[in-house]
Amino acid sequence: HGCILVLTCNDATKLNPTLMRSGRIDVKQEISLPNLKCVCNMLKTVYGEKSEKVVDDWQTFVISKKPTLER
Repeated sequence: HGCILVLTCNDATKLNPTLMRSGRIDVKQEISLPNLKCVCNMLKTVYGEKSEKVVDDWQTFVISKKPTLER
């Protein structure tokens, strides 16, 4: 039939096992969270000419939210 079906979920361990049995899903690919470089590249792709300020603002925000070991 030439169709490709993509299934996504946040936690595959919580799926009904009948969905995951042989013959139903041929390829399983886990995609982890993006690192800083990947996020910056995505922002540059989406925001184009404005990307430098957006990336700088985003990095500043992330750094301000970064947990520290100090109490």
